Amino acid sequence: MRTTACLAVAAGLSLGMDVAVTGLAIAQDSKNVRASSPVAAQTSEPAQMPAWIVTCSNANPAGELRCRAQQTLSVTQTRQRLVSVSFERGVGGRLQGRVALPHGVQIPPGIDVWVDDGKRRTIPIVSADENGSYADLPGDQEFISSLKSGSTLRIKAKTISNDDLVMELTLSSISSALKLIENGQKG
Repeated sequence: MRTTACLAVAAGLSLGMDVAVTGLAIAQDSKNVRASSPVAAQTSEPAQMPAWIVTCSNANPAGELRCRAQQTLSVTQTRQRLVSVSFERGVGGRLQGRVALPHGVQIPPGIDVWVDDGKRRTIPIVSADENGSYADLPGDQEFISSLKSGSTLRIKAKTISNDDLVMELTLSSISSALKLIENGQKG
């Protein structure tokens, strides 16, 4: 699915180019991914990459296995990150999410997040650095359930020119990604 950066991106972020709306960190078109499994190779069908990529590591002081599910939308031509959303288990095993936003968004109004046409929540932007700004997503059961049953996560920010920037991430494969996080961290 492709969309032109007319979502106020051109005005607010000076990104007058196409934006690939995919779950891969480099905005790669899944039709160009070649199959690596023998079954897929025999049928000549391209491999379908999951929208939510799970990575696990034990590179922490406790040596514990920690897993994260992430989806990133990037500008196709430059591979510049537009938005990235990740989920991982925090202290006490509670699921926590984080949104990484691009430069050029207003910090005080925060962001609005919602699934499909559901309840909108305004979330404060909690920090900013040389890579962009960040907001913490709710980890309550209602929000997590809406992610698992929904099809699209929408995030709206205000650009510095006061335009709305709405970014949409697919929720296909989110349930299996969250399950992998839970299973990986039990190991």
